[in-house]
This record gives sequence, C-alpha cells and structure tokens, in this order.
Amino acid sequence: MKKRHAFLILLLILTAIAIGIYEIKIHSSTGIKEPADIKLIDVQPPEEKQTTEAPEKKLSEDNPDSSKDFFKRANQKDGYRDYIGAIKDYDQAIKLNPKFANAYLNRGYVKYKIKDYNGAIDDYNHAISLKPKNEKAYYARANAKYAQKYYTEAIEDYTMTLELNPKSAKTYNARGLAKYYLQDFKGAIDDYTRAIELEPKDAADFYFNRGKTKEKLNKEKDALEDFSRAIEQKPMFVKAYYERGRVHLESNDFEEAIADFDKVISLDPQHSTAYFSRAQAKEELDDLEGAEKDYKKADALTRRKLNIR
Repeated sequence: MKKRHAFLILLLILTAIAIGIYEIKIHSSTGIKEPADIKLIDVQPPEEKQTTEAPEKKLSEDNPDSSKDFFKRANQKDGYRDYIGAIKDYDQAIKLNPKFANAYLNRGYVKYKIKDYNGAIDDYNHAISLKPKNEKAYYARANAKYAQKYYTEAIEDYTMTLELNPKSAKTYNARGLAKYYLQDFKGAIDDYTRAIELEPKDAADFYFNRGKTKEKLNKEKDALEDFSRAIEQKPMFVKAYYERGRVHLESNDFEEAIADFDKVISLDPQHSTAYFSRAQAKEELDDLEGAEKDYKKADALTRRKLNIR
C-alpha cells in the first residue's frame, strides 16, 4: 500500500508482540469454523436420542442405586456444568455395568469438555470396543485427536464415521478442516463441497470454510462467492464479512472492502482488526483523516484488550 501510518502500524504490532500473541493463524478471530460440538446420549433409547432440554431444577435421583440412575444423574450434572460430579457418576454407572457403552461415550464427552483429551480417547476406545459400529464414538474420538492436532489420525476416524453414516455433513466439514491443516487444500474443498451438497440450506459455515481454503489456492474470486453465500444464509456472520472485506482489500477493491468492514464494526464494535483494515482501505482512497481515526481506534481497542495503557 502506498501511504502508511508507520508509527501506528508499528505500535500495534509491537504491542501484540510484547506479550507474545501476534501470530496469524487459522484459529484467530477470522479463522475457519471448527468441528460441531457433541451432545450427550440419553439412556432411552440407547443410541439415537440426544438430550436437548434444559436440566430440571432437582436431580432426578438423589440416591441412585442402578447404573441407569447414575447415568441419568451424570447427564444432569453435565447440564449444570458440574463436570467433575458428572464424571464421578459415570464412574459409578460403569462400575455397576462395565459394558455400558453410552456411559463410556458420555464420560468421554465430558472429559473432552475439560480438555482431558487422552482420557476422552480412552473412553471412546472402550465405547467402540463394546459397539464397533458406534458412529458417534468414532466422530468424538476424531474430534479429540483433532484438538491435539493429530490430523492424520483424526481423518482416519472421520472417514470411519462417514463409512457408517455417509450423509453426515458435519463430518465432511470436520474432515475438511483436518485436511486443511495438512495443507491438502483440494481434498478439503472436496469435503466442504460434499457437506454443502448434503445440507444446502444450512451451509453457511461450510461455504465460509471453503472460501478460506480457496484463498490458499489463490482463487480469490471463488472465495468471494463463497463468503457471499455464507452471508446470504447467515446475515450476521461477522467473520464472513471480515474475510470478504479482506479479500476486497487485497484485490484493491477499496470501496467494497470499506463497506464490508463497516458491517463488521456495526455488528462487533470491538473488532480492532476491522478498524485497522478499514484504515488501510481509507488510506488508499486518500481519506487520510478517516484512516488516522481508524488506526487510533484500532490501537485503543488493542491496548484495552491487552490491558496496556
């Protein structure tokens, strides 16, 4: 870009570097959407039903005496975010019934929530050993491996999940993410495309992820189309507006970039990066006063986030 407010730019970068957080990565505030969360399995029926209702005010079993009683109470404790209490009740359910596959599965989910990924994987292994065609256990184990950046191993489990359920859009999306991190961008795009085909009316996240990946292949026009489709399906999609604006900025479409950054800021007034990027676009259009104002706002927001005066 032709005119830089060098001091302000350097200040923003040095401020971030000073505490070791200045890095551009996919998991940033503009990063791709991660694998879908997993919900607990309810006891009835054993494999299909997932809990969707809020937990009752009182635990259903104050004095449980069976594996199912402990299992139900553990599910409720999870709903209250009493994860340690939930794990203890799943322990009791398994002690009373060592072949209770769903107890292993749900205990794995809870361990995943507290970032005990290895413990979660152990539980998923038990669940799979008891029910080898347990689609949910393979998907959950893949997510735990993904969380540890074991992407090749995660892909293996996502692939097994798809063998058991070929119409799982979320699994194609998740496998696409793992392929992305292995820099298999073409494979990732193929998976996102399949996810879109399976759920065309609820595909905003898939379009977004595909757009981010197309950028890696220097297909900016195609990426813009995907970000626009994501926005059509999810009009409040801040990340999609920002990414579309950033592509416009890098393509020297400064007015379009400003329009997208305006939208980002209207939806998220604390989005410091949007102010910074909008300043760059304004600077290119010789709106130096507006650019300086945005640079200063970006600096102020960054300092506030980092608690630096």
